[in-house]
Amino acid sequence: EELARRVAAAEEAAAELAIAERAVAEKAAAANLNNAMSGEDQLALWTAIGEAKALAIDTKAAEEEFVRRDLAVKKAAAEKVSAEGGADGAEYSSNKGKGKFKGPPPPAKGKGSPLPQRKVPMLPKRLGVPAKGQGLQLQQGRRRSKGAGKQGKSKCTTAEAVPKQARSPPPAPQWSPAMGLKRVQEAFQVNCSSAVDAQAFLEGLRNGLACIADRWEDGSMQAVLADTAANATRTFQHASVDVGLTNVGAMCDFVSAVAAVIAEGRSTFALLGE
Repeated sequence: EELARRVAAAEEAAAELAIAERAVAEKAAAANLNNAMSGEDQLALWTAIGEAKALAIDTKAAEEEFVRRDLAVKKAAAEKVSAEGGADGAEYSSNKGKGKFKGPPPPAKGKGSPLPQRKVPMLPKRLGVPAKGQGLQLQQGRRRSKGAGKQGKSKCTTAEAVPKQARSPPPAPQWSPAMGLKRVQEAFQVNCSSAVDAQAFLEGLRNGLACIADRWEDGSMQAVLADTAANATRTFQHASVDVGLTNVGAMCDFVSAVAAVIAEGRSTFALLGE
């Protein structure tokens, strides 16, 4: 009866907490909606409308304001495009016929045949100056000779390079109970500034592991885990925030696996001792 009373009280407390959290969320969403309506940011207003709708808050006025702003923005953009088009047309009309547009060049008034358009007259070659194609060939030949000289001075090639051997990491030290106890003592000394009694620590650890093995072998731990998971699910299934309920199954599996390994280890040690 006491367990049932506590479970009912926990469920009632969870329900009251959910109601209070929803009230706070509704108040915050309403405040954000009012602030967005008083401002000029369309994205903020759209986000506030979505949050308010998720909490069943009336958003009719906010949606009308959003539509009105959107139409005003589109109208202003259309007027701007129209004004720019009119200015371009007026500039074209004012420049027409004033000689600002380029046309074909006037005919030449000199003696001799006119030169063809977009062509440069060929100048006579000077003595001792190679033609354009020959100069390029000479430059390429010089570069090849320089590259050949550098390759000849090289002492080794890629094929002759010796690959570096990867260094293997040192082997990890073998664990032992004495090493584990030493690390525990160091941890307590560094973090808590207290010394650990090795005999008392080992005795308590041994008793705890033996108790876990006993509870696993007689089946009482499995029953406790199942009851705990059921109570947690029944208590927090209506919670509005994530309290880790989706991980209850994984937690129970982890505890069961550890307990099974402890019980198996004790049985194996007992067989080896016999």
